[in-house]
Amino acid sequence: MSKTTVNLIIKKEKESPLLRRLKVILPVVAITSLTAFAIAFFSSLIYLNNNIFQYNLTKKEIDNLEKKISSQKAAEGIYTFAATRLDILDKLSYKNPNFQNIISEVNKLNIEGVNLVSASSDDKGALALSFTASSSASMDNLVELFKASEQKKLYSQIEAHGIVREKKGNYLLTITAKAKDLVLK
Repeated sequence: MSKTTVNLIIKKEKESPLLRRLKVILPVVAITSLTAFAIAFFSSLIYLNNNIFQYNLTKKEIDNLEKKISSQKAAEGIYTFAATRLDILDKLSYKNPNFQNIISEVNKLNIEGVNLVSASSDDKGALALSFTASSSASMDNLVELFKASEQKKLYSQIEAHGIVREKKGNYLLTITAKAKDLVLK
């Protein structure tokens, strides 16, 4: 038997200059790209953390301001009610300087659950009053009060107009009446 040998080592061929350049340039480009990506990634994380911190500070400040506002809503409601009532009385006294007794009578309408929304009168004694009642019982008390004032001969021609129930359950009621001379003096 004869020995045959097989040469498994491949002869090295000469590399082209382009391949040699690519072997040098590609690792440099890869390292540079990886470094640029890492810098961009970490800088975006830092930027986001700063923005989240500022967002949380702003949110805490807004929450604190909302708490302060909500704590003053009750006082604001009282001031608004008083200002509305004074505005109505001012309009009545300005339009009709002789109607001081009517104004005092309107002020005496202090029924729980009933609020005077608007009041107007003319120089002949005609009144138009708008009320809101929180329940039908409060509205009944208001009607009874006007019936009693009609029996005392303070008002005549008392009529209720446009009784409407609002979505919140309140009743809106407009009453017109004619003030007697006894009230005007």
